[in-house]
Amino acid sequence: MTGRIVELFCPKKVLEATTKFYRDELGFRLEAKDAGDIVFSGPLPNMLRIQLRPIDKPLTKTKTGLEFHVTDFDAALKELSEAGCVVSGSCDINRRLFVVSDPAGNQIIFRELRKS
Repeated sequence: MTGRIVELFCPKKVLEATTKFYRDELGFRLEAKDAGDIVFSGPLPNMLRIQLRPIDKPLTKTKTGLEFHVTDFDAALKELSEAGCVVSGSCDINRRLFVVSDPAGNQIIFRELRKS
């Protein structure tokens, strides 16, 4: 498997919900689950992998930033809004971006892929 690994911290009390979020809402595939860490591979080949690192305390502030570029902005916004994942007030139609938050509190920017 090629691609980068992004490590995200996740409070243990929301680990199951966060796992479901990346698998069921964003389409990542569960690749490995060992020693508490959970690794997902992206829904597309050669895409980044996400490693959830369980922690005993809640997140205070995340320093990891993820940004996904999508080809169908309107469909992504509709689907993730209906799932209740979009952060209230984060959608900027003019800039073609919105933010979702996983159950652990990690925020992910979704932006329309600009065609060159």
